[in-house]
Amino acid sequence: MALIVSITEANAHMTTRVNASAWTPLDDTTKTAFLSTAEMQLDAVYVLDATIEKHKKAICEQALFLLQTGFGSDQRAALHAMGVAETDVTQETFSKLDLLPICLYASTVLASVKRDQQKAFVKTHPLTRDDSDYDSI
Repeated sequence: MALIVSITEANAHMTTRVNASAWTPLDDTTKTAFLSTAEMQLDAVYVLDATIEKHKKAICEQALFLLQTGFGSDQRAALHAMGVAETDVTQETFSKLDLLPICLYASTVLASVKRDQQKAFVKTHPLTRDDSDYDSI
């Protein structure tokens, strides 16, 4: 699968981003895995366009989000993306989840291109039933 964002583009984006130092030491195979996973997650919810720079940035931000939350360094953002609306020592309150935990930057930038959830994930077929076979029972 050809990625929308190349490793070179992602590296350039990460140099302009605060708190992205965890990205730099990764090898290209690992970076490709993060970018591929981020793109796959975003593409499940949004209609991505490889020609729009903000969409590429959203993929980079989702890849960084996955990296940071995977290592537990950005727990507040992870909890927000997972729908935690309120927390204290003894309880957590969750709001309704989207389909996947998506970082705040990506969900904001891509809000206008969100897939129609019913069309994207549910295929409906009209059903007909012939009750004449059951009339004799």
